[in-house]
Amino acid sequence: NLDRHFSDFMMTFHKYEEKTLRFTFGLLSYYTRNGHICMEIESIANRDVYEGDGQFKLPDIEDLRELIKASPVIGKPGDLAPIIKDGDRLYLHRFWYYEQMLIDKIKRRIKDNIGELDYERLRRALDLFFQRGDDKEPDWQKIAAILSLIRSFCVISGGPGTGKTTTVIKILSLLLMYYGGDLRITLSAPTGKAAARLRDAIRSIKPELKCPQDIIKAIPEDVYTIHRLLGINNNKLRFHAGNPLPYDVVVVDEASMVDVALMSKLFSALKDDAKIILLGDRNQLASVEAGAVLGDICGDEELNIFSEPIKRAVEEVTDYRLSTPTPSQHFSIRDSIVELRKNYRFKDYTNIHMISGAIKRGDYEEAINLLKSGKSWFKLPPPHDLREALRDSVVDGFRSYLNKKGDPLNALKGFEEFRILSPLRGGPYGVEHINVLVEQILKQEGLIEIQGRWYVGRPVMITTNDYNLMLFNGDIGITLRDSNGELKVFFSAQDGGIRKFLPSMLPHHETVYAMTVHKSQGSEFERALLILPDTYTDLLTRELLYTAITRVKRGVEVWALEDIFKMSILARIRRASGLKDALWV
Repeated sequence: NLDRHFSDFMMTFHKYEEKTLRFTFGLLSYYTRNGHICMEIESIANRDVYEGDGQFKLPDIEDLRELIKASPVIGKPGDLAPIIKDGDRLYLHRFWYYEQMLIDKIKRRIKDNIGELDYERLRRALDLFFQRGDDKEPDWQKIAAILSLIRSFCVISGGPGTGKTTTVIKILSLLLMYYGGDLRITLSAPTGKAAARLRDAIRSIKPELKCPQDIIKAIPEDVYTIHRLLGINNNKLRFHAGNPLPYDVVVVDEASMVDVALMSKLFSALKDDAKIILLGDRNQLASVEAGAVLGDICGDEELNIFSEPIKRAVEEVTDYRLSTPTPSQHFSIRDSIVELRKNYRFKDYTNIHMISGAIKRGDYEEAINLLKSGKSWFKLPPPHDLREALRDSVVDGFRSYLNKKGDPLNALKGFEEFRILSPLRGGPYGVEHINVLVEQILKQEGLIEIQGRWYVGRPVMITTNDYNLMLFNGDIGITLRDSNGELKVFFSAQDGGIRKFLPSMLPHHETVYAMTVHKSQGSEFERALLILPDTYTDLLTRELLYTAITRVKRGVEVWALEDIFKMSILARIRRASGLKDALWV
């Protein structure tokens, strides 16, 4: 209906009815709602579309171009029109603006020269944080540190366990030592949950650093959501191009979750001489909103290949001799990206590491065989048997935190030990239904007492940002009784303590024994159960499976049908945009 209303509105600006344009506008709205920044005209040429019981075939691309050119609501780049045609792509104006702004800001940064470097001083500083080795494979963490120092824009991509957080903390120490302790640094993440994880990781790693105490103290521990960092409230920004952020270094964790609009606003709010470092995994799911920004920035090309100036700089301060070919004598987007390859959490032979690798390669047979050999593959039960099939997993997974009802902090920690994941919200295998089944099971087993909507032990996830309460999308709390016996919802606080709220005060939220894979981004669990539906949907992709599996540190179970699992691994996320083409020229 939304697509039809948009199409109808656009047609009110035309003097005549043109069915092709009507369908084009509706499809553009549909593409944008489904995460695409734009719509490629070629993708709808000669396409069959349906209206009621009738079928209509869109014309070929040449005729489409002519009709689009004549439309009064479609302009060229720079025009004040609701729809922009840029090359053979159609954009809603605001998405064209966000993409162009981001392209411009990134291109300005990747053209930076290296400048004058004190190589001997840099080598001594690097030796404090990175051991000299004779490995055949270079230490890509060390190379990421070098790039972060000599480039104003750096992307560090890598799977779980490759040391992205450890690397960035060493990078911040290196920057503070090289540029001085008065360097202003801020840390951010897309969600409150991701921010809390980064904060906890920093606090655990800082004591292990081998550098002067004043440097360690200068590394910030507070981590902000990007919305809070920019001061976004009621769609107004405190920080923007006219009032830039006061920081010299901005770090963004879980960058794959950031959509094109938010990333554009962040880059626009940076000082011209500020550094920005993006951390993420280019193989993960893209953002819920429009765009696949990190994936577009990293491209589809092999990474860790640098231009000659960058190659020389790396070799000057390390013992490495990079044997990778140098595609250009000029700076490019490649010179700002490092992919971490060594896994420090999982050995090469561990099941989680091998399963995620097979999924990343698209090898569905290997992935299923690994799951079966590890006794982690189970045939999906029919809907009417799902509750009983879940019983043992639910009781075993949630008993631990429910036995800590008198200790909110440990209850919150215990809740992170296990989670049920699904791609879907609705349907018999969606999280809404599974959450109801879990409540029924826990009640039958005597682990919870449900006397209304709110009960002791109910876990909830915040789904909107509330800047007054400082509760953000993705924050998880547990309902417990406080010292006065009153029901409160307890959340982790930034200082490592807890905060509590009356249930009636909470912004929009939902029960979260089970959560969608999209919502699980930025989280880690000891164990997880992934339940795929019995029919294929476009939500099922290789990136979704990879994201689900890599949320887990110790053990995973997959309940699925083999043909659905296979179709999911073979499907890839392809979001239309002009960002990748503009950066990888």
